[in-house]
Amino acid sequence: MALAGGGWVAGLSGLNVAIQVHAARWVAARAIALLQAALFLGLASGSLIWGLLADRFGLGGALILSGASMLATLVLGRWLPIVSNDAVDLSPAPIPASDAPVAQRRTYRPRAARQAEFQDRMRQLERARRRDGAVHWSLRQMADGGWVEEFAFNHADDARRHAARRTREDERLEQDIAELLEGCGE
Repeated sequence: MALAGGGWVAGLSGLNVAIQVHAARWVAARAIALLQAALFLGLASGSLIWGLLADRFGLGGALILSGASMLATLVLGRWLPIVSNDAVDLSPAPIPASDAPVAQRRTYRPRAARQAEFQDRMRQLERARRRDGAVHWSLRQMADGGWVEEFAFNHADDARRHAARRTREDERLEQDIAELLEGCGE
């Protein structure tokens, strides 16, 4: 029993440390809170489910089902592995010296042959902008074939925090978008 308890403590401590090490600094507290909420939800619902199964099939039957479920998760892990994001650089990008306004508009002219790839990269950029505090984001095509991205923040402080939350991965994504534009790499 002590060995099993030690395993639980070591496993949960390892998860906490992994989140603190791999999450971006500005979102680490939220990530740890989500981990804790998921763990307690899992413990509470698991207790209920296995208690109901023990009532229905007896303690021995519930333990056999539990063991079979654990073996099934090993097999499931081969089909649904946890993907590592070690290649993603989430260290803070340098903060620009300019004071960002509450709303921003950017115009893009992607090469005609790269439109689909451009739209895919812009959907990724939307997730990054919203993750970093944008409350509104839109992308629309103009009559001349160009695209306009608009995103907004509730306050100028939010816009400044957005600049501080940019990661190296965000910079890489913006560079990828720039390579899809007319006049770049032609």
